[in-house]
Amino acid sequence: MSSLVAVAGAASTIILPTHKNIWYHGRWDSGRGTWWTGTGLTLHVEGLNSVSLQLGANTTQPSVAVGLSVNYAPFVDLKLATGVNEIPLDGISESSSRSAKPCSSVIRLNVQGWQNNNLYLEKIILNSGAKLLPYTPSKLAFQFIGDSLSSGQYITNGVDGAWPFLVSEQFKAEQQINAQPGACLTDQVCWGNAHGLTYQFFKTEDTGYYYSPHHNFTTDWDFRRDLRPTHVFVEAGANDNAYNITATSITKTYLDFVGKLRRLYPTQPLFIVGAWGWPDSDGSVYYYYEGVFENVVSQRKALGDKNIYFINTQGWVGWEDIFSDNKHPNPQGHAKIAKLLGEWLKKWGLQPQLRSFSRNMDPTTQSQRPLIIGSRASKLAIIQAEIVENALKVAHPSQPFELKLMTSEGDRNQSQALYLIGGKALWTKDLEVELINESIDLIVHSLKDMPTSLPDGCELSAITEREDPRDTLVVKSGLTYTTLEEMPPGSVIGTSSVRRVAQLKKSFPHLTFKDVRPARKPVSISTYRSLTLVLKSHASPLSHRNTRLAKLDAEDGPYTALVLAAAGLERLGFKNRITAYISPPILYPAVGQAALGVESRTGDSRVAKIVSVLNHRQTQWQCLAERACLRVLEGGCSVPVGVWCTLTGDKNDEDEDKQLRLKMTGTVTSLDGQTHVAATIEEGVRSADDAEAVGRKLAAQLKASGAGVILEEIKKDREAKQQTSSDSATGTAPSQ
Repeated sequence: MSSLVAVAGAASTIILPTHKNIWYHGRWDSGRGTWWTGTGLTLHVEGLNSVSLQLGANTTQPSVAVGLSVNYAPFVDLKLATGVNEIPLDGISESSSRSAKPCSSVIRLNVQGWQNNNLYLEKIILNSGAKLLPYTPSKLAFQFIGDSLSSGQYITNGVDGAWPFLVSEQFKAEQQINAQPGACLTDQVCWGNAHGLTYQFFKTEDTGYYYSPHHNFTTDWDFRRDLRPTHVFVEAGANDNAYNITATSITKTYLDFVGKLRRLYPTQPLFIVGAWGWPDSDGSVYYYYEGVFENVVSQRKALGDKNIYFINTQGWVGWEDIFSDNKHPNPQGHAKIAKLLGEWLKKWGLQPQLRSFSRNMDPTTQSQRPLIIGSRASKLAIIQAEIVENALKVAHPSQPFELKLMTSEGDRNQSQALYLIGGKALWTKDLEVELINESIDLIVHSLKDMPTSLPDGCELSAITEREDPRDTLVVKSGLTYTTLEEMPPGSVIGTSSVRRVAQLKKSFPHLTFKDVRPARKPVSISTYRSLTLVLKSHASPLSHRNTRLAKLDAEDGPYTALVLAAAGLERLGFKNRITAYISPPILYPAVGQAALGVESRTGDSRVAKIVSVLNHRQTQWQCLAERACLRVLEGGCSVPVGVWCTLTGDKNDEDEDKQLRLKMTGTVTSLDGQTHVAATIEEGVRSADDAEAVGRKLAAQLKASGAGVILEEIKKDREAKQQTSSDSATGTAPSQ
């Protein structure tokens, strides 16, 4: 959510770099710093009168050269520096004041220089009332890979005057330009580059070790961050020739590189741009690697690559089109190459696009940007997020979706029991901050981990169909026990839930219960998917891939068995490890157990409509009743409240007045298991509101039966232990 601050005496709208509506292109690192030339961003803003960029200390000193285009006008040159930089917006204010409806404007910015020209974005400052809208990209997206001949080296406006950029503008295409001066295609040291393009292209960074103290080539580029190109162009080889790389060697390198590109871009037209050579004042031209580029294309076609093409540029550039001292294209030369390439592409069949922009654009007519699904970075959380993502893709095939992973406080704090470190917000708060700040569009939770009261600006927009809500017994490998009743006194049962411990102590006081929180190591989505492929291709026991089960099965481990949720085990693929199901009245499940909750921003009707297909009405009514009960009891994940809920009857969409029967049992148990309160209620319901009312009535019955006393004792116990833990951590002596 954009915040308002005082800037230059007026309220302004602050946009953080993580805002989902900023359209980034090029190679930005995780700190929102630029690397490759041409890297930049696009803003689509309604009601725009002013915009400033606040740049961080890593911005090139004394200034960074940037190109600016307002509403697709020609690019102009700017010099930006560390601190707040006001961007000139000639003509926007006047146009906005004349319009009867809010105008939208498109601001395009990109870094021009190829070396020592980096921008580090900290925030974007818009005028008060301005609204950052989604940007609609062109249907054409060009990916260029090249060397200094593609980067605009030696011309004053850098990449903005280079032929790749000019031809992209001609066809009104989005562009990604990965052009590194001095780089060979071959992976070797070349004119100050520590690596060649065949290596550099797959990394975030662009320049050699010789030029940048920040450069180490350790960061692989995540190509999912790019707008997927519709056409790919490669221009390379001049530097290989200067380093005497043989024609045979460059051919093999080129073929290997194209093979790697095809794994990224399997079906896109791929154009190999031939050499226009080195013209001389006498009219002669030296053409390097004659026949090599055509040979690469021919060999690829022989392998079945039907969508690769050679562009013969011989004769395109003359002496008047280059700088005489370095023979690189001058501004006239770049314009000439762009013009001739445009003509070639039109003959090939490509046509310029219309800009998907109007000064009074209706945002509802825009093509769809990816919806960002937020999730914790545990393996189970990723699986659950993918369940939702896949269901949404089936329901909305034209809408793209992406996953964004992050850790929560519950993941980071592994040293304390959940009972002591807080309620359910441990698992949700960090993600909700991202949601409110519009860095993500929705969150997938285990519903049992969601607080019953959400922060302002967030709402529970869908509840998926519930799987088996019961808990299970998982016995250590090699032991023959099949139930808790069979286990001898002192057997150690692992669980991190005070609800399970309290209820099971009531029935099995002879057993010992021990916390078994795993030392979670969050994983990236790519690591998780790689692990999934490994698991599918190997027959080794899956238990060794799960931390809790590995702790259970360890020869020197203390646990006889674990108590785990059935739904989680099944989603992780460990159903075969379930020894027995533990059903009520022995063990009542947690509120919302086995259902997934989808959280979105309040008032975001578009997202709410998209995710509505996930909602399972029967599960929703049951879970809303359970959550209403827990809300009244003021319980969190550290409170031993259990529920069992059923909804009977057959109600179709047309049967709005048909009544269903909601039966619900709730329990509250003291931590030692000695005091246990249970109550059951059954009523007819016709709506979700009715179901919530039943949950509140059940909570009132539980409180009247003594649950309030139990919960108050639990609260005092937790506060005392938290104080003891705090005193121990700080060295403070307890009060006498």
